[in-house]
Amino acid sequence: MDEFLRDYTSDLINALENVKQNGPKKYVSYVFDCSFFRKYEMEDIRDSREHDHYQMLLRPISGPTLYWFEILDNFDTELIRLTIKEYRNRRLKSVPAIKKTYDSSSSVLYVGKVKRYFWNRVIQHLGYYSNHRTQGLQIYHWAREFDLKLKLHVYEFEHEMSNLMGPLEYRLARELKPIIGKHT
Repeated sequence: MDEFLRDYTSDLINALENVKQNGPKKYVSYVFDCSFFRKYEMEDIRDSREHDHYQMLLRPISGPTLYWFEILDNFDTELIRLTIKEYRNRRLKSVPAIKKTYDSSSSVLYVGKVKRYFWNRVIQHLGYYSNHRTQGLQIYHWAREFDLKLKLHVYEFEHEMSNLMGPLEYRLARELKPIIGKHT
């Protein structure tokens, strides 16, 4: 057991040292104009030509990823929270936790992480997937009416960082103070 712990912690330290010296593998961002989202029932969004512009940017991200959605413009965050809460109460698809207290001056909607398959997570957050129990922001279902613009910030890391995404997500959420999602 001692040898296992030494080897495992050494691997984690090496992964962190690599990020400390070289930074993340990649940073990309994309602005979603939610007013242009349309319903996809018969067509898989991944096959849609009108979504090629961000698919080409986001689909290749395969490693551990830390990301957040930033609300652009000056939107009433309480109105956004209430709209998401109303959507959640209709029990159509699962959404992240809505905190009782939050920082209303925050422009960050949500902070998240994945160990792999980031593109699938984006589709879940956009609300374009069939499993109703998988939690996601469900942006298509509530944000169109606001003409909301959301900027997705994405940091991809080397695969050795996958077991450290949880602590990084927690610290980033404490720093950015997202208006929804549970980071306690």
